[in-house]
Amino acid sequence: MVAAALNRTGILSIVDAILIICGIYCMVTAGKMKKNHVLPQWLFTEQELHQIRHPEKFCEEMGPKTTIFGFVCTAFGIYGLVIELLWYQKIAEAVGIGVLLVGIAWYTSQLSKAKRTYI
Repeated sequence: MVAAALNRTGILSIVDAILIICGIYCMVTAGKMKKNHVLPQWLFTEQELHQIRHPEKFCEEMGPKTTIFGFVCTAFGIYGLVIELLWYQKIAEAVGIGVLLVGIAWYTSQLSKAKRTYI
């Protein structure tokens, strides 16, 4: 049954579902950052987590950006499922992947900049 589903929809459907879950998790994490100033452990190494100065400021700066990144991941996952299941076009898939890659590059650069500022 699973093999038949993978043949029909492809492995990218699994990746899309994972991206949706990841995006929702990012948005929940951003909410915690904003509300409680809780540093998300998945953004730091163990050493970085103990060295951070001004966790409140880091959370204020990266909270909205993490929300945006979560939205991009969720939107791409949904977009990918729609493209895969309803309207398969190579160009649409390429555009979606391009937008996701730009989002990942933007978030990574913003996170790196915030780490340099607060660690």
